[in-house]
Amino acid sequence: KNTTPSKSFEVDKLVLVEQVEDVPLGQLSKEQKRDMLALMRQLSSMDRRRDDLVGGRTSSSANSSRETNSYARQRRQDASIVERLLGRLQKEEEYTSEIVSSTAEEENNKAEPASNPRTYNLAIKAWSNANVSGAAQKAERILSQAKSNSKVLPSPDIYSYAYAYAAWYQEHIFSARNMGNERAASAALRKADEVLTSMKQALMDPSQPSQSSNIIADVNSLLILWSSIYVDTPDLAEKFLLFVEKESRGAEQEWV
Repeated sequence: KNTTPSKSFEVDKLVLVEQVEDVPLGQLSKEQKRDMLALMRQLSSMDRRRDDLVGGRTSSSANSSRETNSYARQRRQDASIVERLLGRLQKEEEYTSEIVSSTAEEENNKAEPASNPRTYNLAIKAWSNANVSGAAQKAERILSQAKSNSKVLPSPDIYSYAYAYAAWYQEHIFSARNMGNERAASAALRKADEVLTSMKQALMDPSQPSQSSNIIADVNSLLILWSSIYVDTPDLAEKFLLFVEKESRGAEQEWV
């Protein structure tokens, strides 16, 4: 089965991005926001990664540069589009919040913003799935943006940190296996560890057991998802699980 996206699809998604970027601030329609979110979900989906694996990027071909095949280029473009759409949604929300002044207007604008932790997660996941040069840095940058906006939006969740961690861990694996660059591999692994530490500080406070209410399901969902995608890097999921198990000891409720 040919899983390469059709030319018409590539044109359509680029047209959508250009269209919404040309819309004046404050004038995005609900339909346009809906279409933007739908495209972000589609391009950040793990199915795009599965298609890549099925399409032939396996074993020996994986030893070549991540930039030398159409799948790598496609993943980079997908992630870039998702990030551009997130940026447009951010600008829309910032503009709307600035012009809303009356109580009546505030009441009418209490719907959940289009740019929220879940939309940030789509962009982080898109770069994590991309697995191309610079992807981990971009994933972490978006995570940092989400953290800096936590005063007006809910804080990043476990998926935010998990996708950023996975991006850095893949960078570690690629640098070690494919590039033979142990220095870069060690630096990437340290970055992955730093993301886990940040996750612990933000989400694993033993004094707040209520934080763990949905963690078990979230962790299990991530492990199942990763097991079907990162078949050649099982340590990625194992390291994440061991960290969660270790850091959750002593809490009133075990996470996993």
